[in-house]
Amino acid sequence: MKNIFKLFFSLTLSLNLFSCSNSLILENNLDKNFEIFSKNNIPTVRDTDPNFLTFFSKTYNSGDPSIAKNFEENPDKQIIKLINETKKTLDICIYHIDSETITDAIIDAHRRKVKVRIVIDSDTNQTESVKRIINEGIPIVEDNRNSLMHNKFLISDNETVWTGSFNFTDNASWKHCDNTIKIKNKYLAKNFIAEFEEMFIYKKFGRQSIQNMRNRIVRIGNKYVKTFFAPEDDVPGAIINEIMKANKEIKFLSYSFTHSKISEAILKKKKEGLKVSGIFEYTGSNTLYSEYKNLLNEGVTLYRYKSIDSSKSFMHHKVIIIDNKTVITGSFNFTQNASNDNDENILIISSSETAERYNQEFERVKSGCELTILN
Repeated sequence: MKNIFKLFFSLTLSLNLFSCSNSLILENNLDKNFEIFSKNNIPTVRDTDPNFLTFFSKTYNSGDPSIAKNFEENPDKQIIKLINETKKTLDICIYHIDSETITDAIIDAHRRKVKVRIVIDSDTNQTESVKRIINEGIPIVEDNRNSLMHNKFLISDNETVWTGSFNFTDNASWKHCDNTIKIKNKYLAKNFIAEFEEMFIYKKFGRQSIQNMRNRIVRIGNKYVKTFFAPEDDVPGAIINEIMKANKEIKFLSYSFTHSKISEAILKKKKEGLKVSGIFEYTGSNTLYSEYKNLLNEGVTLYRYKSIDSSKSFMHHKVIIIDNKTVITGSFNFTQNASNDNDENILIISSSETAERYNQEFERVKSGCELTILN
């Protein structure tokens, strides 16, 4: 049933992509845009706290994987490094895994006597990676339901959290635009351990989940981090609350954006005179439920990320940047399904340094996009 629904949804997206648009592409030479995008002349801002690091897939809308494969800070290389450094426990909650190299690292951890536990979505249980992991005797729990176990987090040695939009796949590593954060903090880790064990031990998913937050707000150096899990926490409410605090500017990058209340909050701030801009993944942006046209009709500056060939390179971020000092990121697409049914997570990070890192990614992705306006 779950797969039938997804097939229907995919067909609906495909049909809608051929529908007429009320927007005009101002920069329609994508080959030219890719040339600019590839040069990536945006100044690089570095993380200064080794206990709080951000990573972004070095991917481009040409789908050329060689750039990401040769980039040392690419998320796939960094997650392998973290797994290799793990000494005792490794808890993985991942929607999709098919990367051979990440799978190798997980199996190697198990063989060196690290206690490995994994939660996955039942739709992704037939990959070769999953079969190899099961054959090694590593315990895996599936959600076995129609909605998604859509998290992408890992806890290493009960103190380091890895989370974001990055699935453990070759496409996420080398084709999609994704982001991840690695944070070493035992209080933050307790939040994710509790959420993991709710699924792994007690088999509670989606609407069966209970609110069991250990440390809602954690201070890490000069940064403050709030944790939220869907659907037990009011994630849309938390996002809207941050949006309503905005005084100057809102930027967002969205793979899927259909949540009308979040859109309404953004438009309210736009009408108050704030600068608002956003990047949509092209796939799905013309569908009936997308907020793309609603925001465009109200004068929001919007861009769309689109593969320039058949590479199926996606802009997979789920990010909001507010006033250059707050970042919202995680697995949570801005949709009702993410709010009410899926298992998801977000972090709300108060840090101008982290915001600048995500601003840099926004500009990098934007330089390979179409700018659209109303006819």
